[in-house]
Amino acid sequence: MERAVRYSKKRTAVYDVLSSTKSHPTAEWIYNRLKPEIPDLSLATVYRNLAQLEADGKIIVAILPEIKYYIC
Repeated sequence: MERAVRYSKKRTAVYDVLSSTKSHPTAEWIYNRLKPEIPDLSLATVYRNLAQLEADGKIIVAILPEIKYYIC
C-alpha cells in the first residue's frame, strides 16, 4: 500500500526557493537561503525534502562530478 505524503511547511519552502531561481542550486545553497527565515531548519531536512520532491516527480536532479544540482 502506498503511503500518503503529508504536507510540510519546510518542504513547501524548499520547493518555493527552488522554483523561484533560474539557477540550478545545490542543497547547501537552498539551506543558506532558508535558514534565516526557518531557524530550526537543518541541512539534513533540506536533503530529505529534496529527495521526496524528486520521488514525487516535482524536481529533477542533475549530478555533475561530485555535486548534485536540483532543477524545478
